[in-house]
Amino acid sequence: NDRTCSIGGIELVIQGESRITWIANKLASYLRNPLREYVTRVIVTALTNNSGWLIDTLNKNLGNYWDLIMRTASLKLEDLPKLSRHHITQAESIDEREIELVWREKVPLGLNILTNDKSGLLKIVDFPRGTQARQVAQSKQLDPDIFKGSTIVGVNGRKYGIDDQPILFAALKDPARPKAIMFRLASQDNLQRLDLSSSKATTKCTNGSKVENENSTSIVKTVDIVDKVEIGIKFAKTQDGYAYAVSGFLRDSSGEVLAAEKNGEV
Repeated sequence: NDRTCSIGGIELVIQGESRITWIANKLASYLRNPLREYVTRVIVTALTNNSGWLIDTLNKNLGNYWDLIMRTASLKLEDLPKLSRHHITQAESIDEREIELVWREKVPLGLNILTNDKSGLLKIVDFPRGTQARQVAQSKQLDPDIFKGSTIVGVNGRKYGIDDQPILFAALKDPARPKAIMFRLASQDNLQRLDLSSSKATTKCTNGSKVENENSTSIVKTVDIVDKVEIGIKFAKTQDGYAYAVSGFLRDSSGEVLAAEKNGEV
């Protein structure tokens, strides 16, 4: 009962007008055979790991038509080989509380994430208004507020357990798109247990996702410098490339302290 897959040819074309796009398409043309072999391996792996689900789905949808299908294919049931139990992987039960959303735009995810919940799992505080997260939920005709208190359980088809939370967090920080994120919606009891008050501070921002910290008391603060003077701030890019951080202060040619450093709140 070997699973086999054969693909005659594959062509990968990257859209765009830049020189880099031309180079990428040239490389893709040279790598047609490795790409075809990779896709073939992925399909065979998917068939192997999900044979139980595939058989359950086929039986559910085609159960009333097997007689017609067999006659059309000139097959007889008694002529077909019997499968042993070990040839079939068990179909995973589908959790109706799990919902997958896909981010396609290369802008911040827009998730408020609670990182130190007592469960040790990453929890959603909310999808703030005006963010990509809210738009993605609404595009699937879902109310963004149903994700409050939900748990992030997977990214791009891979599920993460309690011991894999640092890896899950890194996967969320990865700016690559599209990014498919699986959420397990919270029960009413879990929502009541979660303390998601707005008084918690935003201590870190990763890929546009605010991270709530229960132990912090500071909040985002606006500093106004209204005078028409040199500000004197030295900026550096953050690791995710979506913001700037203050890395130091600059002084004028005479070494005098400038407005931002004088302010004392930057």
